[in-house]
Amino acid sequence: MLALSVVLYHVYTGSVDGNILKQDYLPKFTSTFGPMAVNLFFVISGYLITKSLIKHQYIKRFALDRVIRIYPVFLTVHLLIFAIGPIVKYSWFANISLISYAYYFFVNLFFLPGLLDLPISQIVAWSLSYEAAFYIMICFYYFIYRKKGIWYLLLPVILIISCYLVYKHPIFLFFIVGILLSWNQLISHIPSLTKIGGLVFLLLSYILYYPGFIYGSLVAAFFFFHSIIKEYGMVSALLSTRIFGYLGKISYSLYLWHTFVMYPVKRLLLKLQLPGEWLGMIIFGLVSIVISLLISHYSYKILEVKLANRLKRSLAGNRDQKQKTLVVAEKSV
Repeated sequence: MLALSVVLYHVYTGSVDGNILKQDYLPKFTSTFGPMAVNLFFVISGYLITKSLIKHQYIKRFALDRVIRIYPVFLTVHLLIFAIGPIVKYSWFANISLISYAYYFFVNLFFLPGLLDLPISQIVAWSLSYEAAFYIMICFYYFIYRKKGIWYLLLPVILIISCYLVYKHPIFLFFIVGILLSWNQLISHIPSLTKIGGLVFLLLSYILYYPGFIYGSLVAAFFFFHSIIKEYGMVSALLSTRIFGYLGKISYSLYLWHTFVMYPVKRLLLKLQLPGEWLGMIIFGLVSIVISLLISHYSYKILEVKLANRLKRSLAGNRDQKQKTLVVAEKSV
């Protein structure tokens, strides 16, 4: 649902920026709809990543799983942009030197733009910069928690870094909301909302975010996801349907592919000069969404499932081989 809302948001903003729509017709508060949808992604990450790290117990295994989860799709889009971009005269590559090209390639490869003020090649990949920073910080906290002892001396340093990140980028607080939601004892003591409560809090999370009232938006986001976790209410029932379950599976691919798809579609429609700006936006949206869903379907099947499973089996095989080697070595001694 969130990925699709980001796509719809970019259909409209892409229509305005691409001069398909001659002006911005929507009220100003809608300008935060796309970013707020990504913030809700961060809540999901805070919840799932905390659960995942506790499940894995080993930071190295968790980190490898995160790399396998994120990089196959990201790297595919990344390589395509840097291979095709200069050929199709994507404006982002205009008049850059070979050194700048290499620099842009590697800073984007490691998710530095977004958290840092650096040029970004995939406009939606800024969120991955925050995701990566969150993964690193929560791994540090988990490492200190597991090791205890002298490692607690690092805790003040990590806390200072965390506070600085939150101060500079308050949207990190949405990850903390997700962490709180993963605390079963807290969730179990909060009563379920009315059946429309989840929907009300979802709308409030968007509305409150526009004027900069981020703390109100955080509270609303907490109660919205509380209804999802407790599987209570209209929104929870909607998300449990087959179509939204499918969209949830392909959401990561859809999130990364849709702007890549929109670029050539927009250029083609501008050349065709379709009559009527609203008709142009509708066609732009429908064509972009259909192609994005199709690519995302195969991206999920091939990159997120088949390739990821193959990499996991390969890594598991290497671990088993190392363990066998150690056993043989121990017996020989």
